[in-house]
Amino acid sequence: MPTRPELPPTRALVWLYTPAAQRATFVALSGIEAEISASLNPGLEHQVAHARLAWWGEECARTALGAPTHPLTRGLGASLAGSDLTALAGLSGFVAT
Repeated sequence: MPTRPELPPTRALVWLYTPAAQRATFVALSGIEAEISASLNPGLEHQVAHARLAWWGEECARTALGAPTHPLTRGLGASLAGSDLTALAGLSGFVAT
């Protein structure tokens, strides 16, 4: 059984019951969500938060077009290789939320 990645307790429980073939996708999505959420930390300078969110918005758009640059979005693309990638168009919802 693969080693469980460092995830918050609720995400770890979801990972446990996710089919093995979909775990890499789940871990990548969880990591992307955590990176975007880090832009909302109370101690983060306002301009830095906006720059991070703008960058992640652009990265989500690049990923949907099949040209990711961040290791997490590259991992997401790799985990979905051979699948219908139209679902990646909804990735920007992480930033919008």
